[in-house]
Amino acid sequence: MQYQNKDAQQVSNDNLLAFANQMFKSELAKVVGEENVEQAYALLFGGLMMRLLDGNQTEIASIVKWILAISNAK
Repeated sequence: MQYQNKDAQQVSNDNLLAFANQMFKSELAKVVGEENVEQAYALLFGGLMMRLLDGNQTEIASIVKWILAISNAK
């Protein structure tokens, strides 16, 4: 699969990507709860983007702590 020359709408219409995204959120919800899945999802991808931009100085363990803190705040 190549997404290099597709616009955002074309990518969002891809059934395999939509399914993968749904399954990922479903698994994440098992950790943080359904009510917190969107926030945890944003933290995860935000943390991964931080790692990309800071040369991996943001620790994976830190990202995990941020996400688990959401599940513990219930």
